[in-house]
Amino acid sequence: MVLPGAVEALQALGRVGIQSGGLPITTTGLVQLRAGVVSGWLDPNFIRLLGEDNERMQAVAAWRDAPCFTDAERAALALTDAVTTIAGQGDPVPDDVWYEAARHYDEKSLAALLVCIAVMGVWNRLNISVRQPAGEIVNVETVDSRDGTRITLESRGTGPAVVIVDGPTSSRTYGPSMKFASLLAENFTVYTYDRRGRGDSGDTAPYSVERELEDLQAVIKAAGGENVGVYGMLSGAVLALEATAAGVTGISRLVLREPRLASADGQEDLRPKLSELLKAGRNADAVALFHGSDAVSDEFRIARGDLFWEALEAVAPTIMYDLTVSEESSADRYRGIAVPTLVIDRDANDRSHKDSLTVADAVPGAQHHSIPASFAGRTVSAHVLDQLTNFFKS
Repeated sequence: MVLPGAVEALQALGRVGIQSGGLPITTTGLVQLRAGVVSGWLDPNFIRLLGEDNERMQAVAAWRDAPCFTDAERAALALTDAVTTIAGQGDPVPDDVWYEAARHYDEKSLAALLVCIAVMGVWNRLNISVRQPAGEIVNVETVDSRDGTRITLESRGTGPAVVIVDGPTSSRTYGPSMKFASLLAENFTVYTYDRRGRGDSGDTAPYSVERELEDLQAVIKAAGGENVGVYGMLSGAVLALEATAAGVTGISRLVLREPRLASADGQEDLRPKLSELLKAGRNADAVALFHGSDAVSDEFRIARGDLFWEALEAVAPTIMYDLTVSEESSADRYRGIAVPTLVIDRDANDRSHKDSLTVADAVPGAQHHSIPASFAGRTVSAHVLDQLTNFFKS
């Protein structure tokens, strides 16, 4: 959305129900998922972030016949159905539905429940209007990396395997990989995973880039172990490059979105500042500093108050891992890569464009594509999707 303040206002209103209304976090998730089911648009990744599992998510579609919900949850789901389908009903919210909800929730919680349902309705209509993809139930599993660290991944769709490697502070349950996984799933089996230290994956000290390469190898093995396309973004693109150069097996094609290489200026100053903030427990300030720096391009910036900001605070310590990935990168190592490679960036004279050109020049036979500077928002996503689909299919 390009209307200034609109998204922030909706997010703020949504947080009232989640944070201030006294509703259990799982009830909030169930209500939002049910509202999506009824209106024809849902995003189960967001619901999973709020604490739901696959079994209960699947049961929401037929909740009246499912035994896995409490009486209070059933009352909330019934109210959700009534409010979401309010149009064309003679008595849209029957007394028995209202009184049953009021029996389980006090006045404040009931108000929060209504706000939650209403806000989800607004989001659904906006997403339908701009053609955001409908959600799907995904398969979640864990694999053990070489050092024993548990890595959580999920897959969706059918077709050739594609693994997405996230950039800084992103996760399989929020951020760019979630969106592109759903879009690519029409033609591919798409695997996304929580990089170590994020989401449901573990973290074993000390950190090293080599351990992350082993994580990616474990994910590729889970994706079939051979003929796997890999799409990496920012530091995730550098990880994909490093993995290929180091001999990680099974990678058939690489798409690299704005790989972030070692910077001659700026990043050295960023590390001590971030380290100081993180040691002081000021995760939110660390995230804000990082996302306002040259280490993140405009396309991937996130501002305070955006959706999932609190989730970013939780993974703030892993920003230091991303700095390490970039700092230890070397274009010279990529000159021996024999895997077909596509590098994507924005048509702008900035660090991102320069890094992308460096990588494209280093990898033998690599293709380079710049997104037109005039493109924005949904147009960029559609353009990148076309590039990904065509390259992985070729």
